[in-house]
Amino acid sequence: MEFRRVEPPQTQRKKLRKHRHRIRHFGRPGGGRVLGVIFVLVGTIVMLMGAGVIPMGGGDSDEGSRRMALVFGGMFAMAGLVAFFASQKAVKRHDRSKEMLARHPNEPWLADYEWDSRGIDDGRRRQIRKSFLWAAFAVVWLAPFHWIGLTGATVALVFMALFDVAILLLIGHAVYLLLQQRKYGTSRVEFDRFPYHPGETLDVGFTNPSIGAFRALRITLRHVEDEVKIRGTSKNRRYEVTSYQLYADTVETTGPGELNRAACPVALSLPLPAEDYTTRLSGRSPRYWELEVHADKLGVDYRAVFLLPVYARLEQT
Repeated sequence: MEFRRVEPPQTQRKKLRKHRHRIRHFGRPGGGRVLGVIFVLVGTIVMLMGAGVIPMGGGDSDEGSRRMALVFGGMFAMAGLVAFFASQKAVKRHDRSKEMLARHPNEPWLADYEWDSRGIDDGRRRQIRKSFLWAAFAVVWLAPFHWIGLTGATVALVFMALFDVAILLLIGHAVYLLLQQRKYGTSRVEFDRFPYHPGETLDVGFTNPSIGAFRALRITLRHVEDEVKIRGTSKNRRYEVTSYQLYADTVETTGPGELNRAACPVALSLPLPAEDYTTRLSGRSPRYWELEVHADKLGVDYRAVFLLPVYARLEQT
């Protein structure tokens, strides 16, 4: 399969829109555990009040108040559990990184990410799973507010309609990913060696025999930085993530073609710049390399993005 360069490599810093960032946690690892425990305790107390175990004061005889206490207490407890286990996962990842760095000080890539030295898949199954889980969580979390709106609070119902649109968009994205998964299956990029270093040639093999006939196959090698900004203070603090392209090199096929079992894997070879474009996924503002494969087809186009292990070469000690 023959490729031609679309344009010279781009080195200008460029803001990326609708780009999936690679930040694995915000703030200090483990910081969410305290918040999670507080939410679980508050939620449990409120549920016990709703169940009549703890007195509610003047509302003891109000069945509606007890039901609302059960619902809202359950929501707080569920949110707390999600925050706690997400934070616990970040702590385990951080501890693993420290352990691997101590064992292999001259191979920081082993501590930076859980790489498979043979290759990497497109991660679409994980994206689908996470999208549906977050949508389900949002539906359960917002259900009581919908009930309030339906029982007379029109302003609340209008307000909740805005969140419903966001949930529908999330579900729509998950369904689109699911359709792509059913049509194209799982894609994979095989590494010729591990890791790659700046100034070398990136030699990989792309495999997906389900793509079939295409009008054009475009490959983009890209270096990205995710910039995190903290907005607000104290209780109003929020994290804002913006992804920037620092380098990009794009090639495409010279004409239509077909990807089947006989044509896979597709050998791809692209030069890596010699400048300091290294990978740092475990940092607060991650930098990383990715390979985007896009097939222009009739109907649903194919698109997949793969992380690449490109790290600065270190002297052995």
